[in-house]
Formats: sequence, structure tokens, C-alpha cells
Amino acid sequence: MKLRKDDNQSNFCIYARRLSDRYFKASHGWYFYTREGETIGPYYDKNSAVCGVNDYIEFLSLASSTVLEKYFKYAQKETSHSS
Repeated sequence: MKLRKDDNQSNFCIYARRLSDRYFKASHGWYFYTREGETIGPYYDKNSAVCGVNDYIEFLSLASSTVLEKYFKYAQKETSHSS
């Protein structure tokens, strides 16, 4: 796994461990955690959640900086309302 520029070796092991904990099943389906701490789902099964991760990563890599700024602002607002 390639380290991103904001990673360092000490938190890399923690991140790698978290990848194995990325998927979880709840009463309404399968979900995944993003690196940013968001929970996304539900999905019908774990394979669908895996595809969802790939779609999410593709979205992040292709979206403009304006779209990403709006997305993360909205996601942060939604997270603060659910706590």
C-alpha cells in the first residue's frame, strides 16, 4: 500500500489495521467507514459495500476541488446532527 503525502510510517500500521475493520453489518445492511470517518451504506451485501468503496474512491479522485469542498462540508454537517 502506498503512503499518501500526509501519512507517516507510525500511523500507517493503524490505517492498515483499520482497513480490515472498514466493513460492518448492521440490522439494515452492510456499511463501510471512509478514511475521513464517515459511514456509508446501507448495501445489500458485503460485495456491494466493497464496490461502494471503489465508487467512493473514484468519486474522490475525479471530483473537482469545489465539489469536494461542498461534499465534505455537507458530510461534516450531517455527522454533527447525528451525534
